[in-house]
This record gives sequence, C-alpha cells and structure tokens, in this order.
Amino acid sequence: MKKLFSAFLIALAFFACGPLPQEQEAESAVGITAPDGFSVACTSFYTRIVPHYCADKAFDGTQLVVTSLSGLGCQSVSVSTYIPTTATYLYVLLDMSILSSNAIANRESRITFHSQASCVDSAVDNVYIATREYVATAANTIIHRQYVPAQIPVVNGTLWYSHSTTGNPITQGIFLIGYYD
Repeated sequence: MKKLFSAFLIALAFFACGPLPQEQEAESAVGITAPDGFSVACTSFYTRIVPHYCADKAFDGTQLVVTSLSGLGCQSVSVSTYIPTTATYLYVLLDMSILSSNAIANRESRITFHSQASCVDSAVDNVYIATREYVATAANTIIHRQYVPAQIPVVNGTLWYSHSTTGNPITQGIFLIGYYD
C-alpha cells in the first residue's frame, strides 16, 4: 500500500508542476531599438551591444594615443575620425606607466577628464595610479604599469583632460573600446 501511495504522490507532483520549461531563443542585441526609439546603426568596425552603446567588433580597441599624454595643463586628443558626431561618451582603456626618477620616492599620476574645452568644469572622471620607487632606478625606466578602463566624455569629437604628476609618469596609450550615443 505504501508503494502505491508513493507512486500516486510522485504522479500528482509531476502533473501539478506542469511540463518542464523549454529552451527559448534569445533575441540578438544587433539592430536593437532602445526604449526611447533610438535605433541608429553603429559606424564601421563597431557593433551595437546594447541600446546606445557600440563596441569595437574585434574588441581589441583602436589606439588613439601612441605616445605619452604631455603637459600638465588642459590638453586634447581628437577622436572625430573614429566616432560619429552623436557620440557623447567613450569607453576607453588607458595603458598607464610610471617612470623612475633615479631617486627613492613615491610616484603618482592622475589624469582628469573634462566635459569642457577649458578644463575648468568639475572633473567627469579621474584615473589615478601610484607606486613607490623603492630603490633609485635609472631615470625613465618603467617601474609600474597598469591598464585602467574609463568612461569619458567627448566634446565635438575631442577628449579634454588635465594631468598631474609626481616623478615622471606617462600614459603610453588610450585605446577606444566603444562609444555611447
């Protein structure tokens, strides 16, 4: 009797739960329309991942700056050949290095991105790295290297930034990973 009752309970539980869920096909994000109706195609070499964001198709980034970010005042980098005029923010990867000064000391680098050409507005994003030169090392030797992702504003096809430093910090590259429109 116990076996019959157990079989009855198993059958009842199976039918009460209904059929098992079936696999459902997920819709691709390519060609997606945002809730606000925005559905513009991405520029060449980029694909829409989510509404209002286009990513580098190869996911290797377009290198925007090859050498160091120079100077401590307000600086700019033109990106208008890579992105459309509708872009508002860029998603970038900064390849930052700090060089030695042949003296034991703390070394740091801060890059502040701005939304205005004058760089007097409040900072939109800061990227900061620091290390210590524990032993006097031949000047201009890389003693610290770090990759830092950042979401930064673009104003009329230009990135605006200011740079502060102790020691000889540099940024070796800015790679464009994607853009927001």
